[in-house]
Amino acid sequence: MQLRRIQISVPPPSSQPKMPFKNILTRHQWLRVGLFSAIGAPVIALFLAVYLIWFSPHFVIDYVEINGANGLDMSAVRRLVFSQMDTTRYYIFPQRNVWFFDNEAAQHAIWEEYAISQLSIEKQSPNTMKISVFEEPFQAIWYTKGKYYKVDGRGIIIKEVDADLLSTIPYPLPAADNLGVIAPIKTPSSKEGLKAPSLLFIQDSTNADASSGMAVMSSHTVEAMGMLKEKLAAQHIEPYYIITKPREHDIEIITTQQWAIRLNVFERVDEQIDHLRVVLQQRVDKERNELQYVDVRFDNRIYIKKK
Repeated sequence: MQLRRIQISVPPPSSQPKMPFKNILTRHQWLRVGLFSAIGAPVIALFLAVYLIWFSPHFVIDYVEINGANGLDMSAVRRLVFSQMDTTRYYIFPQRNVWFFDNEAAQHAIWEEYAISQLSIEKQSPNTMKISVFEEPFQAIWYTKGKYYKVDGRGIIIKEVDADLLSTIPYPLPAADNLGVIAPIKTPSSKEGLKAPSLLFIQDSTNADASSGMAVMSSHTVEAMGMLKEKLAAQHIEPYYIITKPREHDIEIITTQQWAIRLNVFERVDEQIDHLRVVLQQRVDKERNELQYVDVRFDNRIYIKKK
């Protein structure tokens, strides 16, 4: 029997195949890298975006542009808008940022402050706020319970105003009690007598509560009252203020000479003024200071009462 010699070669240690547990560890490492890329990177990107939006001066509102103001105090509107910017939205979001500014709240604040027929607020990138507004100028001052209110051309109360700001009325209006009894006008110390204010002041004889948005007169009544001022000027009569009731057409005009004219503004106003002219010329032209009132509401039946 012949024996053969077999030689077996063993590769060096460096060329030996990797152990199975090392392959498993490598896969786990790659898995952790993949998870970090899938979750961590978006989170970092989100925080970076929030930081840029929240704190970047690029999105801070610096300019408030107002168009179509029609006599509106633009500086006052800007102050109102910027005062809102100094607050936060939902307690954390700064409203000075264009993304977090509350348009609806700003619109509501402007509506509360001014008589606005049209209003829109538009954010323009990057840092501009554009306000398009048209104001209906107020026509009269409504006075009740010692308070003054702006009234627009529709006869709707806009808001309460501070009496100290109404420099156009030289003397405080007399108060009315809950029964509608109005105290007599206090005669001023000046020998010149009462001075006609530039605004139309209307006294509520019912002394009822009033609030913004309340309709106290019709637009027809407001328009008629404005026309009366010009018509009475031709008779050398200056209205000091008007007494009426909410949504009524009968009015009483208190003149600067401290006598009254009672008329109805719903119809035939020109005819009533003409009757007044005739009565004053024919009967009391030189005795107006002795008058208490002239009532011209009942066609050609004119009622005169002296003091």
